Amino acid sequence: MDIVTINAIFIGFSFTSLSLLLGLGLDSGKTKIIEDLERIDELEQIFRSIYKGFFSGFVSIVCALLNVFNVFAGFAGNFVSDFITAMQITFLITTMFCFLRSAIDVKDILSRLRRTIRKKTPSPSTSETMEIDKTKTMSPEERLRS
Repeated sequence: MDIVTINAIFIGFSFTSLSLLLGLGLDSGKTKIIEDLERIDELEQIFRSIYKGFFSGFVSIVCALLNVFNVFAGFAGNFVSDFITAMQITFLITTMFCFLRSAIDVKDILSRLRRTIRKKTPSPSTSETMEIDKTKTMSPEERLRS
């Protein structure tokens, strides 16, 4: 049953990656990054990787449950049970690789997004920075007076 738990964790993290991408897509008015990724078909590759992870995790969970409930016990010796265990582990590894790939892709998208936002956002001038530093050293009463 540990494999079911591991798969559930990776599937949950994959759903989180998917929701981050969907959230960025809904808020794409601020930046052109999502539109650019969609145009060069990179976003489709990321979605495919996430969906492959979902499918692999689901198949691995089904195989694990078949083994837990001994569905094929006594059928053709232990061959079927061993085969299902091998499938379970293979699909678990596939789920892990798909999650890793999607996590790296989401990290790259967020890095691009942050660089774009930094380019658009003017940096504060030194006088604004000094003003901010003054308020940090003020007492609450001094802040109210100013």
